[in-house]
Amino acid sequence: LCKSDDLLDSITPTVIMDGGLATDANKKLLRANGYHFLVNDKRTRRGAWSREFAADGFLAITGRNPSHEVLVRMIELPAEQERLLLCKSAGRREKELAIRSGAELRLRPDLEKLDKRLRSGKLKDEDSAGQALGRLRERHSRVARYYDLRIEKVDGRLSLSWTRDDQRWSGDDELAGDYILRTSRNDLSGPEIWSL
Repeated sequence: LCKSDDLLDSITPTVIMDGGLATDANKKLLRANGYHFLVNDKRTRRGAWSREFAADGFLAITGRNPSHEVLVRMIELPAEQERLLLCKSAGRREKELAIRSGAELRLRPDLEKLDKRLRSGKLKDEDSAGQALGRLRERHSRVARYYDLRIEKVDGRLSLSWTRDDQRWSGDDELAGDYILRTSRNDLSGPEIWSL
């Protein structure tokens, strides 16, 4: 039999944290104190790995319903003493695309309402129009970033024009459902890291 202190001494704890807490300073502090970490990396970073997400070499997580399939692929980062687990989730992809589509359906009528207010002359001041557009962008931040929204003056009246950046929209379609787990654990397989 071993003492409980001996057992705890033989275990290296793993801290699981949100991407916002996984600063370089926090990760350095964890390493200095003998801890491993596992973090769901920020969504904004997945675009940097789009080629790797598009490549072959992913393994399926066993025991999952085919409609909720998850595929994983390990990327080693020796210089950073970290590993990335690229994850592709069919269920998450479906959810992300549905959320974005619904958000776009809510954006369009609001664009039309603001344009109508501008064209009818109810909103004449450019500063006020800019503020109204800012509020609209904020309210629809999930999809407004895909649109070029402009307040223009036509025949002495303000109007709103909008066009969707279809290239950016399609690029994000390719990464829908993809996410990255970042870890200092080098003793676990991709499926084991994912299961944590």
